Amino acid sequence: MSHDIDLETPDRPSDDRPRGLLGALAMAGLNVSAVLIMLTMLAISANAVLRYVFDLPLHLVIELSGFVFLFMIFLGAAGTYLRGGHIAVELVTANLPPLARLAIRDIAMGLVGAVYVGLLIWGGSVATWRLFDAGAKSVGTTPIPHWIVMAIVPLGSVLLMFAILSRLLARLRRTARLRGMRK
Repeated sequence: MSHDIDLETPDRPSDDRPRGLLGALAMAGLNVSAVLIMLTMLAISANAVLRYVFDLPLHLVIELSGFVFLFMIFLGAAGTYLRGGHIAVELVTANLPPLARLAIRDIAMGLVGAVYVGLLIWGGSVATWRLFDAGAKSVGTTPIPHWIVMAIVPLGSVLLMFAILSRLLARLRRTARLRGMRK
Protein backbone atom coordinates (compact mmCIF):
# COMPACT_ATOMS: atom_id res chain seq x y z
CA MET A 1 0.00 0.00 0.00
CA SER A 2 1.47 3.36 -1.04
CA HIS A 3 1.33 6.39 1.21
CA ASP A 4 2.43 9.93 0.52
CA ILE A 5 4.50 10.00 3.72
CA ASP A 6 7.70 8.00 3.92
CA LEU A 7 8.34 6.62 7.40
CA GLU A 8 11.85 5.40 6.69
CA THR A 9 13.60 8.60 5.66
CA PRO A 10 14.14 11.57 7.92
CA ASP A 11 12.18 14.70 7.20
CA ARG A 12 13.62 17.46 5.19
CA PRO A 13 13.83 20.59 7.36
CA SER A 14 11.49 22.52 5.07
CA ASP A 15 8.63 19.96 5.18
CA ASP A 16 6.67 21.84 7.82
CA ARG A 17 8.45 25.17 7.88
CA PRO A 18 5.95 27.88 8.79
CA ARG A 19 5.03 30.27 6.07
CA GLY A 20 3.50 33.65 6.68
CA LEU A 21 4.45 36.00 9.48
CA LEU A 22 6.35 33.52 11.66
CA GLY A 23 8.43 32.27 8.74
CA ALA A 24 9.09 35.81 7.55
CA LEU A 25 10.13 37.04 11.01
CA ALA A 26 12.35 34.01 11.62
CA MET A 27 14.09 34.34 8.27
CA ALA A 28 14.46 38.12 8.71
CA GLY A 29 16.08 37.51 12.10
CA LEU A 30 18.41 34.95 10.53
CA ASN A 31 19.38 37.39 7.78
CA VAL A 32 19.96 40.23 10.24
CA SER A 33 22.09 37.86 12.30
CA ALA A 34 24.19 37.00 9.24
CA VAL A 35 24.66 40.69 8.43
CA LEU A 36 25.68 41.39 12.05
CA ILE A 37 28.27 38.61 11.86
CA MET A 38 29.77 40.09 8.70
CA LEU A 39 29.73 43.66 10.04
CA THR A 40 31.33 42.55 13.31
CA MET A 41 34.03 40.69 11.41
CA LEU A 42 34.75 43.77 9.27
CA ALA A 43 34.76 46.08 12.30
CA ILE A 44 37.13 43.84 14.26
CA SER A 45 39.43 43.54 11.22
CA ALA A 46 39.42 47.31 10.74
CA ASN A 47 40.14 47.75 14.44
CA ALA A 48 43.12 45.40 14.18
CA VAL A 49 44.54 47.32 11.22
CA LEU A 50 44.01 50.69 12.91
CA ARG A 51 45.47 49.42 16.15
CA TYR A 52 48.62 47.72 14.83
CA VAL A 53 49.38 49.91 11.82
CA PHE A 54 48.34 53.37 13.02
CA ASP A 55 48.21 52.86 16.80
CA LEU A 56 44.59 54.11 16.77
CA PRO A 57 42.43 51.40 18.35
CA LEU A 58 38.67 51.75 18.23
CA HIS A 59 37.70 50.80 21.78
CA LEU A 60 34.03 50.95 20.89
CA VAL A 61 34.38 48.06 18.42
CA ILE A 62 35.40 45.48 21.00
CA GLU A 63 32.76 46.67 23.45
CA LEU A 64 29.93 46.63 20.91
CA SER A 65 30.96 43.32 19.36
CA GLY A 66 30.37 41.64 22.71
CA PHE A 67 26.88 43.11 22.89
CA VAL A 68 26.11 42.32 19.25
CA PHE A 69 27.01 38.67 19.90
CA LEU A 70 23.78 38.23 21.88
CA PHE A 71 21.81 39.73 19.00
CA MET A 72 23.48 37.36 16.53
CA ILE A 73 22.46 34.35 18.61
CA PHE A 74 18.91 35.27 19.54
CA LEU A 75 17.89 36.88 16.24
CA GLY A 76 19.08 33.83 14.34
CA ALA A 77 17.81 31.09 16.65
CA ALA A 78 14.27 30.70 15.25
CA GLY A 79 15.40 30.79 11.62
CA THR A 80 18.15 28.29 12.33
CA TYR A 81 15.65 26.00 14.04
CA LEU A 82 13.19 26.20 11.16
CA ARG A 83 15.91 25.42 8.63
CA GLY A 84 16.93 22.31 10.55
CA GLY A 85 20.25 23.78 11.67
CA HIS A 86 19.77 22.96 15.35
CA ILE A 87 21.72 20.27 17.13
CA ALA A 88 20.16 16.83 16.76
CA VAL A 89 21.12 13.41 18.07
CA GLU A 90 20.51 11.31 14.96
CA LEU A 91 22.83 8.55 16.19
CA VAL A 92 20.23 7.51 18.76
CA THR A 93 17.02 8.15 16.84
CA ALA A 94 18.15 6.79 13.45
CA ASN A 95 18.04 3.18 14.70
CA LEU A 96 14.58 3.36 16.24
CA PRO A 97 11.41 2.04 14.58
CA PRO A 98 9.70 4.77 12.50
CA LEU A 99 6.89 5.65 14.92
CA ALA A 100 9.25 5.63 17.92
CA ARG A 101 11.63 7.86 15.97
CA LEU A 102 8.81 10.29 15.22
CA ALA A 103 7.65 10.25 18.84
CA ILE A 104 11.10 10.90 20.29
CA ARG A 105 12.77 13.06 17.64
CA ASP A 106 9.79 15.12 16.61
CA ILE A 107 7.55 15.28 19.66
CA ALA A 108 9.55 14.61 22.84
CA MET A 109 12.49 16.75 21.72
CA GLY A 110 10.07 19.51 20.73
CA LEU A 111 8.45 19.42 24.17
CA VAL A 112 11.84 19.50 25.91
CA GLY A 113 12.89 22.40 23.69
CA ALA A 114 9.68 24.30 24.48
CA VAL A 115 10.20 23.87 28.23
CA TYR A 116 13.82 25.03 27.98
CA VAL A 117 12.95 28.04 25.83
CA GLY A 118 10.07 28.87 28.20
CA LEU A 119 12.56 29.02 31.05
CA LEU A 120 14.83 31.17 28.89
CA ILE A 121 11.96 33.59 28.19
CA TRP A 122 11.12 33.81 31.87
CA GLY A 123 14.72 34.15 33.08
CA GLY A 124 15.61 36.61 30.32
CA SER A 125 12.55 38.73 31.10
CA VAL A 126 13.37 38.82 34.82
CA ALA A 127 17.01 39.73 34.11
CA THR A 128 15.99 42.42 31.61
CA TRP A 129 13.55 43.97 34.07
CA ARG A 130 16.12 43.93 36.90
CA LEU A 131 18.70 45.64 34.68
CA PHE A 132 16.11 48.22 33.62
CA ASP A 133 15.04 48.81 37.22
CA ALA A 134 18.64 49.17 38.40
CA GLY A 135 19.58 51.48 35.53
CA ALA A 136 22.73 49.43 34.92
CA LYS A 137 24.96 50.66 32.09
CA SER A 138 28.18 49.44 30.54
CA VAL A 139 31.33 51.02 31.92
CA GLY A 140 33.16 51.17 28.59
CA THR A 141 33.61 54.02 26.16
CA THR A 142 29.90 54.42 25.51
CA PRO A 143 27.57 53.79 28.45
CA ILE A 144 24.88 51.54 26.99
CA PRO A 145 21.96 50.50 29.21
CA HIS A 146 22.32 46.76 29.83
CA TRP A 147 18.58 46.15 29.61
CA ILE A 148 18.61 47.10 25.92
CA VAL A 149 21.20 44.43 25.23
CA MET A 150 19.54 41.84 27.48
CA ALA A 151 16.06 42.44 26.00
CA ILE A 152 17.01 40.45 22.91
CA VAL A 153 17.15 37.27 25.02
CA PRO A 154 13.42 37.08 25.82
CA LEU A 155 12.40 38.65 22.48
CA GLY A 156 14.42 36.22 20.38
CA SER A 157 13.35 33.37 22.64
CA VAL A 158 9.66 34.20 22.10
CA LEU A 159 10.21 33.93 18.35
CA LEU A 160 12.03 30.62 18.87
CA MET A 161 9.16 29.39 21.07
CA PHE A 162 6.65 30.13 18.30
CA ALA A 163 8.87 28.25 15.84
CA ILE A 164 9.15 25.24 18.16
CA LEU A 165 5.42 25.16 18.88
CA SER A 166 4.55 25.58 15.20
CA ARG A 167 6.77 22.66 14.21
CA LEU A 168 5.57 20.60 17.18
CA LEU A 169 1.92 21.05 16.17
CA ALA A 170 2.74 20.13 12.57
CA ARG A 171 4.57 17.01 13.76
CA LEU A 172 1.71 16.02 16.06
CA ARG A 173 -0.70 16.28 13.13
CA ARG A 174 1.70 14.24 11.00
CA THR A 175 2.06 11.56 13.66
CA ALA A 176 -1.73 11.35 14.03
CA ARG A 177 -2.04 10.84 10.25
CA LEU A 178 0.64 8.14 10.34
CA ARG A 179 -1.05 6.32 13.21
CA GLY A 180 -4.33 6.47 11.31
CA MET A 181 -2.66 4.90 8.26
CA ARG A 182 -1.28 2.04 10.34
CA LYS A 183 -4.70 1.01 11.67
